[in-house]
Amino acid sequence: MLEFIYYAFVFLFVIMEVRYIFNCRREIELSKLVEEKGKIDYHLQDEETKRAVRTFLYRFGVVFVVLFLGLLTSSWPLVLLLLVTSIALAKPFKWLRKHKPEVHVIAIWLNSIFGLAIGLVLLLNYVHIGLNFSEIVQNFF
Repeated sequence: MLEFIYYAFVFLFVIMEVRYIFNCRREIELSKLVEEKGKIDYHLQDEETKRAVRTFLYRFGVVFVVLFLGLLTSSWPLVLLLLVTSIALAKPFKWLRKHKPEVHVIAIWLNSIFGLAIGLVLLLNYVHIGLNFSEIVQNFF
């Protein structure tokens, strides 16, 4: 049952990545809004900012569950790859947002495609393929 709940979160993660791919500019604007106005007391914010903060917290919760609980599954090498690339690219993405906004949009779009690919592999592996990535890594090394 717990495995099913985890993969339901992976499905939500895939849906979020698809939304990011098709609405990349809007999603970046929402994250800028949260970064700028999210520091204000929640009760003093306007409705658009409150909605953006709730959306951000929802996304953060789903990504947190997928990444950190995914490290406890047999697909941990894929989840670790996604986690490491996301952390490694966070600083350059912040620099790009300030200095080259158009390149930033493309970089976020490519990162979302990578996250979508990993999420789909996780789902397909759970539903149909059934590979144990832990054993593959252990046999490789």
